[in-house]
Amino acid sequence: MTNAKKSSKGRATQPLDVAYQNLCQTIVDFFRENEGLQPYADDGIDVAIPVAMTDVVFDIALKNADGTRLVVAECRRIARKEKQEALFALSGKVEALRKATGLIVDGIFFAKSGFQIGVAKAARGLGLRLMEVREGQHPNALTFAELIYEPQARRVRRAWGVRSSEVFYVSDTVVEVARVVTPDATDASHSQSNPEIL
Repeated sequence: MTNAKKSSKGRATQPLDVAYQNLCQTIVDFFRENEGLQPYADDGIDVAIPVAMTDVVFDIALKNADGTRLVVAECRRIARKEKQEALFALSGKVEALRKATGLIVDGIFFAKSGFQIGVAKAARGLGLRLMEVREGQHPNALTFAELIYEPQARRVRRAWGVRSSEVFYVSDTVVEVARVVTPDATDASHSQSNPEIL
C-alpha cells in the first residue's frame, strides 16, 4: 500500500471537475471523521494504486487507521443520469483492488445528475453506495442523497444529507422517490416488459 502515488494520468484538470471532486470529498470527509478514515496518500484525491501490474486511479481513496479497510470513490460530473456501464467499471476496479490487497474495499459512486433505475439495482448487488450530489453547491451549505434500492418493495429510497456550516445532518427517515413496476406487479396498467419509474 505504500506504493500509492499522486496520479498525473486520469487526474481531474478542468476547474469544474476539480470543484466537483472537492465537493464530493467534503461529504467523504464527514464519513471519514465518523469512521476513523484518513487519506490513502497525500490528500486522498486522484490517487494511483498499483493493481494488476498497472496503476488504477481513484478519484478519492481513504484507509482506516490500521490499514485493513479502504474506501474508494468515483466522482462523475456529466449531464445525463449515470448508466450501468460506469458502475460496473467502478465495481471492476474495486474487485481488482480487493484481490491485489486482500483488504476490505468499499466503493462509492458520486454523480451530479443521478442514476438510472438499473444502476440502483446493480449497486445493491455489487455492494456499492450511490450518492447524488448536485454541482455548484458551497461546501459549507450543501445537500446530497444516498440512493438505496429495496428489492422487496421494488423501489429506490433516497436518504438525505445536509451540511450547514460545520454541522452534518443525515435524515433518519427515507423518502421514497421511485417505484419500479415490473410485469408481475398487480397494476395491470403498467404490465410491460421494461421496468419504469413512477
